[in-house]
Amino acid sequence: MMPRISYDAAATGAAGRLNRTDAGRYLGVTSKTLAEWRRTGKGPPSHKIGGMCFYYTDDLRAYVREQAGLQK
Repeated sequence: MMPRISYDAAATGAAGRLNRTDAGRYLGVTSKTLAEWRRTGKGPPSHKIGGMCFYYTDDLRAYVREQAGLQK
């Protein structure tokens, strides 16, 4: 299991975005899982910037809330 990081720690990233490894740590999954989710259209929204995949912390937080049934 990947070590988790808090939302506050995640939000301090560049412009509120995380690379795939740190996004996975926030969600408690591996970067490979996030890559598979992106490939199959599952998981939180991701964005390609300069050939690298990034996740915005607000999108990750919304995804967690949605998965917990707290919002749609």
